[in-house]
Amino acid sequence: MSSTTAMQAQLIAVMTEHFGLGPEEVTPAMTFAELDLGSLELAETAVVLEERFGRELPDIESELTPALTVAEAAVLLDERTADEHTAPATE
Repeated sequence: MSSTTAMQAQLIAVMTEHFGLGPEEVTPAMTFAELDLGSLELAETAVVLEERFGRELPDIESELTPALTVAEAAVLLDERTADEHTAPATE
């Protein structure tokens, strides 16, 4: 399973656990708007993801928008979490 696929699974898990969506209702091509998730729900999603990852994901609340698809959000989150692991250390 690729890291983006794993991120997609985590994102779907958050949506099913917190917003009452069934996993069969959510596909990667669907936008958050199509899932009836607005800005407030996406802000909550960002907070839950930060708690799951145990770290802050800067600007993620403003970047998760109703127009994004689940797949696009998973790529964005995957890039954000990978950035922290690959960023060069500064002394």
